[in-house]
Amino acid sequence: MLRACPTNKVGTVGVWEPSNPTDVAIPPPSGKYGASMIVVNPQDTTIVFAAYDGNGIYKSTDCGATWKKAITGRNADVLSTGSSWTMVIDPVDPQTMYANNGYGSGEGVFKSTNGGADWDQTIPSDSVVGKAASYNFATRISMDPTNHRHLVVAFHSGCTGDYAPNCLAETVDAGASWKPLKISPSGAEASGIALVDSKTWLYGGTGAGLYLTTDAGQTWSKVNDDGGYIYYRSKQGVYYIGASSGVLSSMDLKTWTKNGSAPAITGLASDGELIYGGLRYCQAPAPCYITSPESDGTVWTDLKTAVMGQGGIAMAYDPDHHILYSANETAGVWRVLLH
Repeated sequence: MLRACPTNKVGTVGVWEPSNPTDVAIPPPSGKYGASMIVVNPQDTTIVFAAYDGNGIYKSTDCGATWKKAITGRNADVLSTGSSWTMVIDPVDPQTMYANNGYGSGEGVFKSTNGGADWDQTIPSDSVVGKAASYNFATRISMDPTNHRHLVVAFHSGCTGDYAPNCLAETVDAGASWKPLKISPSGAEASGIALVDSKTWLYGGTGAGLYLTTDAGQTWSKVNDDGGYIYYRSKQGVYYIGASSGVLSSMDLKTWTKNGSAPAITGLASDGELIYGGLRYCQAPAPCYITSPESDGTVWTDLKTAVMGQGGIAMAYDPDHHILYSANETAGVWRVLLH
């Protein structure tokens, strides 16, 4: 479904502008993370969701021009206590969404089947996975691009008991049931999982390195000392991952090359011509984004933007309206019309 953005609310090509709900404080109060995630509905790209620490999940139906609280029904109060820094929309049925509630009153993985209004816990604290995962603290939800009912979750603080020191949780029935999967990577705070297909997964993060499995988590090999979990595959077939020391690239997922020297690249997105990386811990007015042509990917240059205060922890691109979104924690959500 392709709907046009309101012509008077899209912005000027190349000019970054803030895009936040009027009832959310930017910058956030002390101790809050601000904007932590941004995702675009793949079937109707005028619809965008943004998560704010301590405020919950918001929805825009006009390409980020205006926002309303998305969570208005079941468990709205719970999901307004934490930060949903990992959020996934089902590309087959965009009414179905998954999100965490980091540092909130209910940890685990929540699921909505009505476009973000109502949410239900899919990993209760007293379940097998809830007991295995330390604090039931989900840090990354990844959906299999070949099967929308297959998802894997990584945890913030490892696992306990028979699943110590680290495990994942896997579902093949869209969250109706989960099973814990003990893994050999030791894990670290904020490590995450990325599914390339049903059996090929990447696991990594700052301090954890980067690991690869080609048998759905049964065996793992360390493929780089630095790591991350937000990846992008270019038209040329090159994989890119944002890491603590810059951008890593690979053709085969086994051998990785460091490109650029920017620290702590977290957000990663592309418009098909240029790849964009967000520097999470940058301090404005220093450049908070880097970019490289898809045809290159080895030389990254600073991208000049408005003074945002920080780079993107999460980024998303709307290919229909050519809008790039960035969730910048302390600086909130920003957007730019690329062309």
